[in-house]
Amino acid sequence: MINLSGKPGASQPFGNVSRQHMAELAFDKQAAADCYKIDRYRRLICTVYVDGKDVGLAQLDAGLAWWYRKYANEQPPQERLTY
Repeated sequence: MINLSGKPGASQPFGNVSRQHMAELAFDKQAAADCYKIDRYRRLICTVYVDGKDVGLAQLDAGLAWWYRKYANEQPPQERLTY
């Protein structure tokens, strides 16, 4: 999961565009993950940074992902304000 945002799947509208944008942001680059939770499926929930940039937020800014308000209270407070 990219923070608390979702991205469209390949079969959904803009799915391939979203995937390509993420590849441009992150493919073959050093990434850092700030993991702040483990969900009920034992997956790490993290904010991922590439070159100091939050790639989940970059996907949102590009209109290629969505942010689930339902889970906003699970984000760190400062990050919630940014999103």
